[in-house]
Amino acid sequence: MYPVLLLEGIVGLAPMLAAVMLAPAAAGGLGIQLPRWTGLLIALGTAGLIGWFNGFMVVKVGPFISTLGLLVLLRGGVLIVSSGRRAGMPRDIGCMHPADAATSEHCDSQYVRCPP
Repeated sequence: MYPVLLLEGIVGLAPMLAAVMLAPAAAGGLGIQLPRWTGLLIALGTAGLIGWFNGFMVVKVGPFISTLGLLVLLRGGVLIVSSGRRAGMPRDIGCMHPADAATSEHCDSQYVRCPP
Protein backbone atom coordinates (compact mmCIF):
# COMPACT_ATOMS: atom_id res chain seq x y z
CA MET A 1 0.00 0.00 0.00
CA TYR A 2 2.76 2.50 0.82
CA PRO A 3 4.61 2.37 -2.54
CA VAL A 4 1.50 3.96 -4.09
CA LEU A 5 2.48 7.16 -2.26
CA LEU A 6 5.86 7.12 -3.96
CA LEU A 7 4.42 6.68 -7.44
CA GLU A 8 3.69 10.39 -7.81
CA GLY A 9 7.31 11.27 -7.07
CA ILE A 10 8.71 8.69 -9.49
CA VAL A 11 6.31 9.65 -12.29
CA GLY A 12 7.24 13.29 -11.75
CA LEU A 13 11.02 13.09 -11.44
CA ALA A 14 12.01 10.37 -13.94
CA PRO A 15 10.36 11.91 -17.04
CA MET A 16 11.36 15.44 -16.01
CA LEU A 17 14.99 14.40 -15.68
CA ALA A 18 14.84 12.77 -19.12
CA ALA A 19 13.13 15.86 -20.58
CA VAL A 20 15.72 18.35 -19.34
CA MET A 21 18.53 16.16 -20.68
CA LEU A 22 16.91 15.88 -24.11
CA ALA A 23 15.60 19.44 -24.51
CA PRO A 24 17.75 22.28 -25.83
CA ALA A 25 18.73 25.04 -23.43
CA ALA A 26 16.34 27.49 -25.14
CA ALA A 27 13.44 25.20 -24.21
CA GLY A 28 14.35 24.93 -20.55
CA GLY A 29 16.65 21.94 -20.83
CA LEU A 30 20.26 21.52 -19.80
CA GLY A 31 21.45 21.86 -23.38
CA ILE A 32 22.94 18.35 -23.48
CA GLN A 33 20.50 17.26 -26.23
CA LEU A 34 21.05 13.53 -25.98
CA PRO A 35 19.50 11.23 -28.62
CA ARG A 36 15.79 10.57 -28.13
CA TRP A 37 16.14 6.87 -27.36
CA THR A 38 18.24 7.68 -24.30
CA GLY A 39 15.24 9.42 -22.73
CA LEU A 40 13.61 6.05 -22.11
CA LEU A 41 16.80 4.67 -20.59
CA ILE A 42 17.21 7.72 -18.36
CA ALA A 43 13.60 7.57 -17.14
CA LEU A 44 13.64 3.81 -16.49
CA GLY A 45 17.07 3.94 -14.84
CA THR A 46 16.01 6.81 -12.60
CA ALA A 47 12.80 5.03 -11.61
CA GLY A 48 14.74 1.83 -10.88
CA LEU A 49 17.26 3.63 -8.68
CA ILE A 50 14.49 5.40 -6.78
CA GLY A 51 12.69 2.09 -6.25
CA TRP A 52 15.86 0.41 -5.05
CA PHE A 53 16.60 3.25 -2.63
CA ASN A 54 13.03 3.19 -1.34
CA GLY A 55 13.27 -0.57 -0.73
CA PHE A 56 16.51 -0.04 1.18
CA MET A 57 14.92 2.69 3.30
CA VAL A 58 11.80 0.59 3.99
CA VAL A 59 14.01 -2.13 5.47
CA LYS A 60 16.04 0.31 7.58
CA VAL A 61 13.47 2.93 8.67
CA GLY A 62 9.96 1.65 8.07
CA PRO A 63 7.54 1.69 5.16
CA PHE A 64 5.34 4.70 5.86
CA ILE A 65 7.96 7.20 7.00
CA SER A 66 10.50 6.33 4.32
CA THR A 67 7.96 6.34 1.48
CA LEU A 68 6.36 9.61 2.55
CA GLY A 69 9.74 11.26 3.13
CA LEU A 70 11.04 10.14 -0.26
CA LEU A 71 7.87 11.48 -1.91
CA VAL A 72 8.55 14.92 -0.47
CA LEU A 73 12.21 14.76 -1.57
CA LEU A 74 11.28 13.68 -5.10
CA ARG A 75 8.70 16.44 -5.52
CA GLY A 76 11.34 18.92 -4.43
CA GLY A 77 13.76 17.29 -6.88
CA VAL A 78 11.34 17.91 -9.73
CA LEU A 79 11.25 21.61 -8.86
CA ILE A 80 15.05 21.77 -8.64
CA VAL A 81 15.68 19.90 -11.90
CA SER A 82 13.06 21.87 -13.83
CA SER A 83 13.71 25.23 -12.16
CA GLY A 84 9.96 25.37 -11.63
CA ARG A 85 9.06 25.49 -15.32
CA ARG A 86 8.15 23.24 -18.21
CA ALA A 87 10.85 21.66 -20.35
CA GLY A 88 10.71 21.40 -24.14
CA MET A 89 7.23 22.56 -25.07
CA PRO A 90 7.10 23.20 -28.84
CA ARG A 91 5.27 26.31 -29.97
CA ASP A 92 2.46 24.56 -31.86
CA ILE A 93 1.15 23.10 -28.61
CA GLY A 94 0.25 26.59 -27.43
CA CYS A 95 -1.43 27.57 -30.72
CA MET A 96 -4.65 26.44 -32.33
CA HIS A 97 -2.96 26.07 -35.71
CA PRO A 98 0.68 26.45 -36.79
CA ALA A 99 -0.39 29.23 -39.18
CA ASP A 100 -1.51 31.24 -36.12
CA ALA A 101 2.02 31.19 -34.72
CA ALA A 102 2.92 34.48 -36.39
CA THR A 103 -0.08 36.33 -34.97
CA SER A 104 -0.35 34.76 -31.52
CA GLU A 105 1.28 36.54 -28.60
CA HIS A 106 2.17 33.21 -27.00
CA CYS A 107 3.84 31.79 -30.10
CA ASP A 108 6.34 34.49 -30.99
CA SER A 109 9.36 32.19 -30.72
CA GLN A 110 10.21 28.56 -31.32
CA TYR A 111 9.07 27.52 -27.84
CA VAL A 112 6.20 28.55 -25.65
CA ARG A 113 7.35 30.63 -22.70
CA CYS A 114 5.48 30.86 -19.43
CA PRO A 115 4.29 34.37 -18.65
CA PRO A 116 6.40 36.13 -16.00
